[in-house]
Amino acid sequence: MDGVEQAICRIVRSVVETFRRRDWAVKTSRSPKSRSRYVTAKKRNRTITVRVSDHRNSRARADLDYDYRNYEQRRLASFLDRRKYGRNRRR
Repeated sequence: MDGVEQAICRIVRSVVETFRRRDWAVKTSRSPKSRSRYVTAKKRNRTITVRVSDHRNSRARADLDYDYRNYEQRRLASFLDRRKYGRNRRR
């Protein structure tokens, strides 16, 4: 496992932890052709798919798309909180 794959694994763990802290059911999967990993989170009737990869997305398959070089957990957490509380929530 090289450094890029380790970074992707670390990000996937962070994404899974972020969803689980907010009581989402989480499932992960790998792309058969690339290093991409997908995290599918479900809560009630909502489903969010997060893609973590080392390359650009060729098709719009994921709701959120992260490159291993630009992921920030705070952005994902604030995205989920905005969806929960609406856009006008003050920090």
